[in-house]
Amino acid sequence: MEISPDIVTQGTVPIDAMSTDGIKDAVNAEYEGKPHGGSKTPWIIGGLAVALIIVFLIVMIAFFVIGNNPQTHEIAVVNNCRQPINVLVGTEEKEGASGEYLGPVRINPGGVSYFYATPSVYLVVKGYYDDTDLGTARLTKALIWFNDNTYNGPAQISGDNNIINVSRTAVNGNQDNYGISMKEGFNMKIGIISTNFNNKNPADKFSCLGPTWYYDINENICPQELQFLNSSFTEYAGCMSACSAFHSDPDGPIYCCSEQGDCGMPGGCQNNWPNDKYYTVFNDACPNCMVTNCDGPAYYCGSSGGLSQYIITFCPTL
Repeated sequence: MEISPDIVTQGTVPIDAMSTDGIKDAVNAEYEGKPHGGSKTPWIIGGLAVALIIVFLIVMIAFFVIGNNPQTHEIAVVNNCRQPINVLVGTEEKEGASGEYLGPVRINPGGVSYFYATPSVYLVVKGYYDDTDLGTARLTKALIWFNDNTYNGPAQISGDNNIINVSRTAVNGNQDNYGISMKEGFNMKIGIISTNFNNKNPADKFSCLGPTWYYDINENICPQELQFLNSSFTEYAGCMSACSAFHSDPDGPIYCCSEQGDCGMPGGCQNNWPNDKYYTVFNDACPNCMVTNCDGPAYYCGSSGGLSQYIITFCPTL
């Protein structure tokens, strides 16, 4: 029997009976019950593209953060005192200026807080007890000049989950300078040493060491006219420098060594101070500390461009 082509079927619908639109409808019906309907290929391709974009952005952000994160020196601040202290870490444009500081950061006895500074930063660290009135107190300071004439990044100080941008200091090769300043006064002993340099020089007594305190400057040693009291004016809190105590007096410029040429002139500030009773109050307690504006940092270390670590200790023991 000859079969008529008119009744040849594809499935249940005769091929001749399906128009172009019918074929499209049949295909759509086939995928109608599948997720998203129709073909999955465009969704897969789109998902891969989004994933690649996300990965690219993560890589670029990581590269930017790592590539632009400046190298930093580490400063460990130790409280060796018998009571909590409040520590200010920051910088000043010059001695006596208000400056910009992180903190105050409270450190309990035996505690340590860590701070970081880039090269080209002049770092100032000072601390005080709870009852000290910062409006009148003249505090002992640890000073570090982080120098590196090859560093071109931002000048920053960070710690205690904060960061501040500061002015760059003058560079002096790759040599750090540091010391303890009592130019404004004394309130507690501070020790400072370096713990990691690339080229320590054991033959140089001023290489990577720090000042040694012979004794505390208490109320029995500090002249009455230099003493300042705590915030309740009931107890001795520290000893002002002669410059701080007498800066408004006629002899203030002499005590502050602020007359032009005084430090280098015969009979000038630098020559007269060693025999002055106010100078010896501070110099005898810590011979290598800075007492007047004629004194510069007594310690240095050449780091050969490497990063350094310092330990600053409040109430150090001999």
